[in-house]
Amino acid sequence: MTDIDKRLAEIRERVEAATPGPWQYRETVFGARSTTVMAGSTQVGYFSVGQAMPTDAKFIAHSRSDIPFLLAELDKRQAAIDAVHRPHFEKTFGYDICVGCSAQWPCPTVQAVHTALEGGGA
Repeated sequence: MTDIDKRLAEIRERVEAATPGPWQYRETVFGARSTTVMAGSTQVGYFSVGQAMPTDAKFIAHSRSDIPFLLAELDKRQAAIDAVHRPHFEKTFGYDICVGCSAQWPCPTVQAVHTALEGGGA
């Protein structure tokens, strides 16, 4: 498991453990201005003046649906990458070989793609 895979697994665990959404935010004034993040009728965050700006509360509230959306998009892209790579691999005489270039698997092309996806390439 790569560091990215580990980080994504941790993010997925936090998403699953969080209060279900959708979340909303609202500003209130009860003697002092405050911002509350709600999941339905459940309060999931409360910020008084000076602790968080309404834009921060909006970001927190939207993260409950934005993060699962982004994770799903990552899954789609990974599936597309896997679909492209899968046909290029075969086992020949006990060796893993790239069908496209006959190099040992993973070939330089696949290595470059993985390096780029892991933040190590251009």
